[in-house]
Amino acid sequence: MIFRDLCFGLSVKEISAITYRHPSTVRRYLRTNKAPPHVLHLVNLYRVGRLPSLHESWRGWRMNGELLVDPDGNGYRANEIKSLWAVRQLRRELERLRARPAQFVMDF
Repeated sequence: MIFRDLCFGLSVKEISAITYRHPSTVRRYLRTNKAPPHVLHLVNLYRVGRLPSLHESWRGWRMNGELLVDPDGNGYRANEIKSLWAVRQLRRELERLRARPAQFVMDF
């Protein structure tokens, strides 16, 4: 695959961030139209939105702009994912309360 074609529309700064390469290195890749296979792979993963993980649990997940999209097509923003710890804490607290014996208050 031709590096320049793969990077069309991306800035040097964006390519640098995607590939973890210095901007001058990216400029050289663009000038010579040659880049190492792993750099091509990273840019391609970015282009198609795939996560760079081989773990089975991430199969079908992808990135679409600012959203992490699950295999069912549901999108999640970073702030929603960051708040999952609070949801887990609430769930644990509800389970703890549910496990306690019920208390009845009787009015006379």
